[in-house]
Amino acid sequence: MSYCRWSTDNYSCDIYAYESCFDGFEINVASYKYKGCVPKVDYKLIASGDTSKFSEQYAAQLKYLETCGTRSIGLKYDGETFSCDTLEEMKDILIMLVNEGYSLPDYVLNDIDEEIKDLY
Repeated sequence: MSYCRWSTDNYSCDIYAYESCFDGFEINVASYKYKGCVPKVDYKLIASGDTSKFSEQYAAQLKYLETCGTRSIGLKYDGETFSCDTLEEMKDILIMLVNEGYSLPDYVLNDIDEEIKDLY
């Protein structure tokens, strides 16, 4: 299960965090971002049944990503991977990365808190 991916929030996330198939959790930090403003895709359109509009948005986003190029993020942990034994350790590292300037959706830390709460 992933908590977030680089494509999360229309490619604004700098972190790929997931439960490892070898026990524990993995955090991969991006080393680059797409240049410019990536066109938004509203995934709620699928649930609403407006698949035509969703398909248009998705096609526009893919076309943009093919040609926009990338730029270095330029922060301390670019390209790093962290292996964590516990959710608590993963949360601590994610907070450290956010404090360094990496982008992470707000809900990720909340989801981890809920999962930790469910463990006890």
